[in-house]
Amino acid sequence: MNSSVIEARGLFKSFGNQAVLRGIDFDVCSGNVLAVIGSSGSGKSTLLRCLNGLETADRGHVFFHGIDLQARTKGAFEAKKRIGMVFQQFNLFANLNILQNCMLGAEKVNGKSKAEARDIAVSYLTDVGMAGYIDAKPHQLSGGQQQRAAIARALTLEPDVMLFDEPTSALDPELVGEVLAVIRQLALSGRTMVIVTHEMQVAQELADEVIFMDDGVIAEKGPPEQIFSQPKEARTASFLARFRQGRFSQPAP
Repeated sequence: MNSSVIEARGLFKSFGNQAVLRGIDFDVCSGNVLAVIGSSGSGKSTLLRCLNGLETADRGHVFFHGIDLQARTKGAFEAKKRIGMVFQQFNLFANLNILQNCMLGAEKVNGKSKAEARDIAVSYLTDVGMAGYIDAKPHQLSGGQQQRAAIARALTLEPDVMLFDEPTSALDPELVGEVLAVIRQLALSGRTMVIVTHEMQVAQELADEVIFMDDGVIAEKGPPEQIFSQPKEARTASFLARFRQGRFSQPAP
């Protein structure tokens, strides 16, 4: 059985009087893909941000290879460097070209020399099909190209796990496929990933386990064949029925 890379235990998070996470527990095993689905406002993105420390849970703990990320220790600080994050809105630095964006983390976070950082960045940009755009600024690229560059940037940190927060939600429909192709390749390579997504086909095809969130709780979790074909919870079935009726984004091509 694969060892756990991430363990979430009893996570609660509120913003003011609004409870966003209400007791979240799950594991992510090495080499596995966990997909998190659910309606807007169900707590998916907040959960992801708690996993890498961008948000601090009010109660509960996130363990990364057994290290408590809530602790204010050097070990926790170093562990957070090993968690890569890909955002909805790319978050590339507008004043830097694509190569410089990708070199930054390797140099500043991992302490690589400029030459080492360049080699690492070019390697990952090549992997995502962006080697021909290293001198371009973000505004010169399509949304799909920017997101592929953002994936390469996260990979240059050489993380143990990759977190994706709705990586295709800001893209025009015709650009979604090129980003999903990169994510599929990462999954096939055995990369440990947590993907918050509205692309149901991605969850069905790539995930080892699917979590359905509703109103700040995990309403159901299980293998994709069970979640999508024989959901045990009525609210899971209702969500998927609404999706199939076209009230959510259509599945990836």
